Amino acid sequence: MKTKLNITGNILIYYTAIILLMVIAVSSLMGIVISRYQEKHLLAAHIEFYPELIDVLVDKDPLILEALSDNESSGANSKKIQAAVDGILRIKGVVDAALINSDGEIVAGNNRDQSLKEVESDQQFIKALSGYTDYKYSKNDGIYTMKLYIPVKSGGNIKGVVYLSESGSHLTSIVHGSSSTVFLIIVFCGMLLYLLLFYIFYHSYRKQSTINKHLRQTQDVTIFALGYQAELRDLETGKHIERTSAYVKILADELKKHSKYKSYMTDDYISDLIRSAPLHDIGKVAIPDSILLKPGKLTDEEFLVMQSHAVHGSDILERAEERLSFPSFFKIAIQMSKYHHEKWNGTGYPSGLSGEDIPLSARIMSLADVYDALSMRRPYKEAFSHEKCVKIIAEESGRRERKKF
Repeated sequence: MKTKLNITGNILIYYTAIILLMVIAVSSLMGIVISRYQEKHLLAAHIEFYPELIDVLVDKDPLILEALSDNESSGANSKKIQAAVDGILRIKGVVDAALINSDGEIVAGNNRDQSLKEVESDQQFIKALSGYTDYKYSKNDGIYTMKLYIPVKSGGNIKGVVYLSESGSHLTSIVHGSSSTVFLIIVFCGMLLYLLLFYIFYHSYRKQSTINKHLRQTQDVTIFALGYQAELRDLETGKHIERTSAYVKILADELKKHSKYKSYMTDDYISDLIRSAPLHDIGKVAIPDSILLKPGKLTDEEFLVMQSHAVHGSDILERAEERLSFPSFFKIAIQMSKYHHEKWNGTGYPSGLSGEDIPLSARIMSLADVYDALSMRRPYKEAFSHEKCVKIIAEESGRRERKKF
């Protein structure tokens, strides 16, 4: 029983480990996907702020349009135009800004050394000249950098482009911080879901274990009751089925230590042996009282009828097994019932099997049955000591059983 509990405990561990890995994998994947989706939309919302700012700046300072339209006429006001660009640079996170006319010439900014060819070849600048705000977003050594090209419009015409670059810890904290928070929230929710699933499963597991335990106990009691029904008709045997079940367990546990039977005598097999033992004499219910309860020696004809209890028992159990849709311990119970009176030398009944043709379960049951008969008092004999029982069984080796079991 302890081993069975360990097996079911391992199943619980395996299940929870698999579910935990699945929850971590799914929540991590969801976290990555959603955080990237959130990052994309966060950037879009962040970027939308700048075109609105430039529109306000152009409306407030018409010199910007003049500078973009006619660089010569704006020379006298270059300081004012530069001041407008410096205002953009004061926005938190902006590290670079410039006004670029439609020819790609930088008319104001903090990066006046940027070459005309470099600007003209920039695809983001070319796209901005067509009226669309464009940006380039990159990450280097954990630092996020974003370059924006914002078209400056007047009367439906593109007068130039405002270029700015945002970088450093501010943008990094906005993007990375928000993405990490979303990722952690999703993983945390995944762990809460796992704990909820674990609680539901563990509660169901405990409840089902209790139900299975009660069902197994009910089955064991039912089996015992069936075996006891046959025993009640033969009061001389006393608690025969209880004692023989205990002997079967002792023999099976010892056989498990033997190298030849170690792999065969599993815990489940031993459990089925013990459950089957009470049914080994169930066929006696078919034997008439005149024979079963006869105090004297049986005639040859009566003994043949008594021998039929082995076949009657297996027939009863086979009919029960036919109603099952799955393998059960009845296979072992049938073997025990039918063959526990077979002998190693082939002189037993009902089939005259010999040697290892006799199922191991029946051999174990036979030995337990003989030991109980020898060790208990009968009308025709006194109870033998353990030592005498062992001596008699050893002397019968090779007839009832082989020399070394």
